[in-house]
Amino acid sequence: MPEKFWLHRTNSIEKQRELGYKYKNRGIEFDIIFHDKQMIFENSHDEENITKYNLEKQFKLYRELGYNEGIWLDFKNLDEENKYKAKKVLDELLKKYNIDKSKLWIESSNWKSLDIFKIGGYKTSYYFPYYDLKNLDEDKISKIQEQIKLIAESGNINAISFYGKYYDFISSLDIPEDIVFLSWFNDYYWNNLLMNSDFNKIVKDNRVKVILIKDIGHYHR
Repeated sequence: MPEKFWLHRTNSIEKQRELGYKYKNRGIEFDIIFHDKQMIFENSHDEENITKYNLEKQFKLYRELGYNEGIWLDFKNLDEENKYKAKKVLDELLKKYNIDKSKLWIESSNWKSLDIFKIGGYKTSYYFPYYDLKNLDEDKISKIQEQIKLIAESGNINAISFYGKYYDFISSLDIPEDIVFLSWFNDYYWNNLLMNSDFNKIVKDNRVKVILIKDIGHYHR
């Protein structure tokens, strides 16, 4: 398995315990939702239970299992109002569990709110939305291209993250070369991805630093 293949959607401690060992020298992804009143990160794709599904529990297990590699945080509700509190809580968690922030990627669709994380030494990524590019006219495509160029040149991000089938579109954009790519294939197991000739180029591209891949055991949310 290539080192750039990380475990997708690790949203329970049971899943990290069951499958994380396979990615010990690679990385894992956590979906996170910040609750500013409780000052807690929920480890969920959609709000469910901040006590049962909790980012601190995942960090604690991550350290107990002896992991010290990559973490991708898919920040679902980052905005201008919660970003300062969220950064404070995340800083404290990393310090408590002795996790190097340089190991982290923080991803959000709200690229403007990534600024304080980037300034604070985190690696940040803009989440590229799902577009039906085949059915968009040239004017809409051009506006998307202009928007991505603006975001890439904003100084707020280190990377652009996107669903793997957008690779050709993203790689064709006129953006600074120091902006790297993160991707995911939630509908492919890693071995199927390697055997698919259509995706060899994204796997081999050195600009693509991480590809999240499907690996489902007994626990999946």
